[in-house]
Amino acid sequence: MSARFIEMILTDVRLRNAIPYRGVEIRGARFSEIINLTSAHVQVPVTLSHCRFDAALKMSQAVVDGQLSFDGSSLDGDVDMAGIKTSSSVVLDRATAAGLASFISADIGGQLSLNGFHIKGPFKAGAARIAKGFFASGSTFSDVSLTEARIGGELVIQKSIIAGSFTLDAVEVDQSGYLNSKTIFKNDVTLSSTHVVGQLDMSTAQIDGILRTENLTVGRTMFLRGTVINKRASMTYLNVGGNLDLSSGSFATLDLTGARIGEGLRLGSALPGRAAPRWQGDAQLILRNASARDIQDLMTCHDPHEWTSCVDGWPKHFDLVGFSYENPSVLDANRLSDLSQRPADWWIMWLGRQTTFNAQTYAQAARMLSKIDQDDKAVDVLYAGKNRERTTAHGIDRVLLTLHQVFVGYGFRTSYALWWAIGFIALGALILKLSGEGRLADPPLGVIYSIDMLLPIIRLREAHYEIDLHGWARFYFYFHKIMGYVLASFIVAGIAGLVNGPVGK
Repeated sequence: MSARFIEMILTDVRLRNAIPYRGVEIRGARFSEIINLTSAHVQVPVTLSHCRFDAALKMSQAVVDGQLSFDGSSLDGDVDMAGIKTSSSVVLDRATAAGLASFISADIGGQLSLNGFHIKGPFKAGAARIAKGFFASGSTFSDVSLTEARIGGELVIQKSIIAGSFTLDAVEVDQSGYLNSKTIFKNDVTLSSTHVVGQLDMSTAQIDGILRTENLTVGRTMFLRGTVINKRASMTYLNVGGNLDLSSGSFATLDLTGARIGEGLRLGSALPGRAAPRWQGDAQLILRNASARDIQDLMTCHDPHEWTSCVDGWPKHFDLVGFSYENPSVLDANRLSDLSQRPADWWIMWLGRQTTFNAQTYAQAARMLSKIDQDDKAVDVLYAGKNRERTTAHGIDRVLLTLHQVFVGYGFRTSYALWWAIGFIALGALILKLSGEGRLADPPLGVIYSIDMLLPIIRLREAHYEIDLHGWARFYFYFHKIMGYVLASFIVAGIAGLVNGPVGK
């Protein structure tokens, strides 16, 4: 069929008025020449189904007063619809395209329907406005770019293959996004600075390149349930209003620096199909300066009665510096997915898997445990944090931390100081007895004298301070008096810490 014919019946005023309201419908035709409808005004719906276009189709800046459909057609040249404006949908279902398809700055009043669409060249729809949704199911693409597009309905790409890069940079999606159902992205995926009003479901998708979601905003839940990401995912400053669900996924490193999760960070739950994620190789989970209301994971246990036989949902290495969370989640929780039932030893082991030590991470875990009335666990976690701080310290800092541990258990075991005091008192009395210091060698008097010499500032009896000891007993009691001040200083520091609350309550 002549390209000139189709151009004339769609644009020639004399012919256009003779076309019925239902529009132009041509099936099975072949067009060997370029069809040029650039800037044309087509006042009727157009359906060119199962046709073959050997050359380019040019409809840039055209205006179509109805639906434009190329269902089942073969487009061997470029498809230029940049700036096109339609009052209804554009349909390319089951169509094939060999070259570029451009919808840059298009204004589509209905849907952009690409179900079963197969294109070898780039697909570009930057700055397009699509009023009622973008749909591509069972399709194949090369490179896809929707930079700064506005999608009024849903964004749906399911059971599809994108061989090149996939870019949704600064896109607005007024409803939900579905990039799921085993869709395969063979190259990089970029969703940076995009805003999805509803949920974003990427469940069971496979991403072989790098995933970038910097500054992505999702109004509701973001699902990566069963998703496979084979390279690093840069998800910095992600903002999710609901949950971030990583259940059953397989991930390389996930960088969630600065992310904000309004509800829960979920690494598995008790529901079927919500297994813990699998972490590839030396994968890391980076949660530096991120926040979540709840956290949850799922343990898999060889012996359900012994937690040390269990594998949890976290990678071997992660970064929790600045990560804040309020509660262990109770959503779909059982004994294996409820973090509040984990013993203190599990929390200590969990925190010990961080790539670097930071005292704040121990304080954060202790604060959450204290909030749910598990103060004993909180203290054990803080004590373990101090132990790790001591092992990483050097020089005088390590000496002071060691003394702090030995004398008052870092302020969490102030009873240690009592036992040290009893020991010094007994040792002082023994020194007096062995040195034969007159009446002080008598045990009752020796004990009282030893107590008085150990107490800083307070004097029980002035006469004790007029006694002049001799020999090695004198030098011991110099040490004895100093240790009284040392013990007192550590006790005061420990009590001050307890008054302020061991976890900052």
